Amino acid sequence: MARQYEATPTSIPQQTPLTHPAARGKTFVDLVCENTQCHDIATGVQAAGRAIGWNVKLISYNDTQPNTLTAAFRQALQYQPVGVSLTGTAPALCSSVLPSYQKAGVPIFPASVGPIEVKSPSPRPSTGWPPTPSRPRPSPTGSSRSRTGTGTSFSSTSPPFRC
Repeated sequence: MARQYEATPTSIPQQTPLTHPAARGKTFVDLVCENTQCHDIATGVQAAGRAIGWNVKLISYNDTQPNTLTAAFRQALQYQPVGVSLTGTAPALCSSVLPSYQKAGVPIFPASVGPIEVKSPSPRPSTGWPPTPSRPRPSPTGSSRSRTGTGTSFSSTSPPFRC
């Protein structure tokens, strides 16, 4: 079973078109830990940002020192981003910054942290982020999921949630 997940993908399974193009010139922040997978994902986030004309800022933190994550989250808000992502870090570690993110209306997109329920800060209505698909997307388990709340996870390894 593991072999199917180790193979290099030959296509992108997400085929739902956006209802409108992404607005150019937005800023998105990816928080990058010292682990290899964080750097690999950051490379993809940067490429995606370039493809849609966004400015992607990378901010490093040390996965073994929670205070560096908190500092990275605070620094990220200074850029007034349309969203902030991070990989592999338990959302409980970012609970102290949630009020600031909720007030600013900046969504946090954790990836690869497993199926957990997390409360939300909602996106700023003026950004148009996250883009609204024209129809519900199939979930990784094959069942249909619709957008609920005000944000969507873009991780293929976890259900929709926000930190």
